[in-house]
Amino acid sequence: ANAGAKSYTPKGVGCIPIDRFARITPPLLVSILFYYITSLVIPRTPFSWATAIGNLFSLQGICCKSLVSPFWSLSYEVWFYIILGALAVLLKAKNDCKKIFCLIVFIAATSVFVLGLKMHYLLIWMMGALAYLVRPKKKDKRVLQLSLVGLFTSILYWQLSKDTRSIGFAVDQTNKELIEVIMSLMVCLLIQQLILFEPKKSFIKWIEKKVGGMAKFSYTLYLSHRIVFLWIIAYVWPKGSFQFTIFGIMQFLIIIMTTMLVCWLQYLVSERYSPTIKMYIKKRFVYRNSKK
Repeated sequence: ANAGAKSYTPKGVGCIPIDRFARITPPLLVSILFYYITSLVIPRTPFSWATAIGNLFSLQGICCKSLVSPFWSLSYEVWFYIILGALAVLLKAKNDCKKIFCLIVFIAATSVFVLGLKMHYLLIWMMGALAYLVRPKKKDKRVLQLSLVGLFTSILYWQLSKDTRSIGFAVDQTNKELIEVIMSLMVCLLIQQLILFEPKKSFIKWIEKKVGGMAKFSYTLYLSHRIVFLWIIAYVWPKGSFQFTIFGIMQFLIIIMTTMLVCWLQYLVSERYSPTIKMYIKKRFVYRNSKK
């Protein structure tokens, strides 16, 4: 019975919200708590419960600001999934009431991009999903070369589209959104080709395995790295103290390793349990309802 419970993995459109909720919410809650503690300890670190709750419900960029700068992208990710889930259920549903409800959710979620979020990011997300669905089976050197050249050119143009301290001029900024779309297209084409290059040497396979294992806490690292920086800047190395010297490079590496260590510890109490939370919710609600 226990083996059957462990092997049970309900699938389908109805499980999409559960999968995404279990993946996104627990690490986000811990990161918000981490930032709250940081605001109590480090002066001039603004914290607002209204903003925190707004970020928890992915309303940053719509009716509130990002609590921590990396949180800006979570609203895009969550509303992407709401649009996708509503559309999937709408196309599959046979009940008229369910169709009407999903249509309302789809229209409401899409309108979010008109109210505050950037519409071209929705297009970029769809490009990424399409790139996965229609990925090629064979390598194509011409596509690989084109994507590399296109990516390098678009990154260079994108960097020049805003003022920098090292370059005293900027190119036309009116096409910045188009450049971001082109850049994303080149990334999609590049990744499609790169995943076809399988490592053959044992050393490369070992590196891939070790580095790939770090992806387990990549989401937590993304959420909390900026919060760790606040502690480092406040108590270890003040902002602007870095210099391009041997000591500066060592200082930079120590900051990276410290940030990764703290985020890994945070992963152990949050993101690590996302699969367990997901399975519990599915067995508690999806499996029980399907038996009925």
